Amino acid sequence: RMLVFPLAAVVTYWTTVPSSALPYNNLLALVGLLATGGVVYIVERLIAALRAAFGHGKALKESWKGRWDELRWYTLVLAPLGGLLATLWHVDFWVFLLGLVPIIIVQRAYRSQVELAQRSQEVEQLAAATEATNSKLEKLQNLATTMVATRDTSTLLEILCDRLAILLGASHGWVVLLNNERLPLLVAWRNLPLEPGPGPHVVPWPRSYETVLDRQRVAVFTDHRLQDLAPLPRLSEGQYWNALIVIPLAAEEQVMGAICLSFEQIRGLTEGEQRILAAFARQAAMMLENVRLLSEVKESQNRLIEASKMEALGTFSAGIGHEFNNLLAGMLGYAQLGLSSEEVGVKNESLKVVVDTCKRGKSITSGLLTFSRRRSPRHELGDIREVVDATTTLMEIELRKSNITVERRLEHVPPTLCDLGQISQVVLNLLTNARDAMRPNGGKLLVGLTYEQAEIILRVSDTGSGIPESIRNKIFEPFVTTKGALGGSQTPGTGLGLAVSYGIVKEHGGTIEIDSTVGQGTTMIIRLPVAETPMAELPEPLDGEPDEVPALKLLVVDDDPNVATSLKALLERAGHQVVVANNATDALRRFREQPFEMVLTDLTMPGMNGIGLVRALNALAPDTPVLIFTGQASERQVAEAMQAGALGVLHKPFELEEILDVMKHAWHQRQAAVGQ
Repeated sequence: RMLVFPLAAVVTYWTTVPSSALPYNNLLALVGLLATGGVVYIVERLIAALRAAFGHGKALKESWKGRWDELRWYTLVLAPLGGLLATLWHVDFWVFLLGLVPIIIVQRAYRSQVELAQRSQEVEQLAAATEATNSKLEKLQNLATTMVATRDTSTLLEILCDRLAILLGASHGWVVLLNNERLPLLVAWRNLPLEPGPGPHVVPWPRSYETVLDRQRVAVFTDHRLQDLAPLPRLSEGQYWNALIVIPLAAEEQVMGAICLSFEQIRGLTEGEQRILAAFARQAAMMLENVRLLSEVKESQNRLIEASKMEALGTFSAGIGHEFNNLLAGMLGYAQLGLSSEEVGVKNESLKVVVDTCKRGKSITSGLLTFSRRRSPRHELGDIREVVDATTTLMEIELRKSNITVERRLEHVPPTLCDLGQISQVVLNLLTNARDAMRPNGGKLLVGLTYEQAEIILRVSDTGSGIPESIRNKIFEPFVTTKGALGGSQTPGTGLGLAVSYGIVKEHGGTIEIDSTVGQGTTMIIRLPVAETPMAELPEPLDGEPDEVPALKLLVVDDDPNVATSLKALLERAGHQVVVANNATDALRRFREQPFEMVLTDLTMPGMNGIGLVRALNALAPDTPVLIFTGQASERQVAEAMQAGALGVLHKPFELEEILDVMKHAWHQRQAAVGQ
């Protein structure tokens, strides 16, 4: 354009000004020069419009792209510059060539500036794209962190599907996993109109889907195939998905399934986005595999614990039966002695022996129930000393038969959060191992419990054969044992006891140590940290509690006549007036006929059980305290009864002092509530 204007200016000069005069030395010449610039611009735009019209079939009016700012550039910049060059041409041709040099330099500088502006714009666009990519990477990293902390497969997949759909702007999403038979299951989804069911949904699995996953590459579909690959191809009448992204989940070259994201608008993926999604999918697949393996490990551990528990129960079940026969024989003998004697002293002594024998039987059954309860592990505030004492009592029967003397040094320790059933299993495993190590000659067994430096320390020492050095470092591994065929011994054993005990102690945050000398004995040392319940969760002491409960009118409900009659006699001897009902229906009838100041009911009864009775009584008279007693209730049942309105729990067999203490606490608690 800069070279065209001098030529146009010279032509204008030749046609408007005499050749002897200087160019553009009057107003008419200058106006003609500016008009030349406008004409040149119009001609140039007209040529471009004609080329567009004939080349692309557009109308001439639509092809015209003239702009006012361009016209000003032509008339005010290029036209005067052309006039200047024309003047130099008039002076001398070589001077004209000299004038072209700065113009060429200015043109090149302007072109460099334009290129620099274009590069700056590209850099800004690249920076914006990089920032968007970094934002996506940060969100993916946060998602990966969330998945690492998630241990449930369903929750993990729901989070994965939801977050990826939001990140990529997908309208719908779903996750498909292959089961062991390689059948596809729809396990998580977003915005799909599916009815929630008890399990995963089986989805169609076209052959093309298998081809996509076999490639283990992120694929984008924008043609008719995406309608076949989706479990719900039609969103609504006349509306279809226009794009589908399939992200395979593969771990160790094994395809586990796919994450599918659908879009209402057509879209694609850049090469960088494909690499990022593929890398993230591999990481997600590894996390899914880890969650699955962790679940299998926990299931295996639970099976080992149950197997060890059954093995331990088998070691002393016969002994417990024998011990109870001895207890019953002793009680029967002294009861007959008391009945046949007329002397008060003999009767009292016989009854005292029967009471003591019942207490020993209660200790055995309490330990057995604590050990054998079947429920998910749950940490609650409990007294480990009672568990150790009760479990030792269980094993003492077998230990005496093996000529083993038991010494207990059990100090009082603070309550701690633990699973008492699992702690009982650990103690039983240690006592069983100590017994087997001292067979057949017997020996001495020391069970010690102390509290040192915020730790509860349990020591079980025996004078047995000890643990060989060759397996001492592997003794906590499953199936490593010194007993049975695995250990070359005649004493039966599977090698599960210490492995299970190690897992339980670790799960409680503790440690287990071994101090053993071959031929002299072994000491197992367990250290458990004291974990206390926050004070807000502990029941607050009741201020001003009366020393004694006034004489009350009581209703006792139990389907066992012997229990009901004996309890009635004991409570009447304590000064209370007692009415007995043998079932919940009879109890409700009697309660409607006459009011009672307190009700004591059994938890397990035919027909309406104790929980139903507590609810019914609470509806009739919410101010009447209700106590429950039971011989073998689950913790869930006891918690349900307390939630229904019971104020206390008594565990059979119970003594009169226990009954009166619970009654006193319940009475004071209800009086305090009524006073408020």
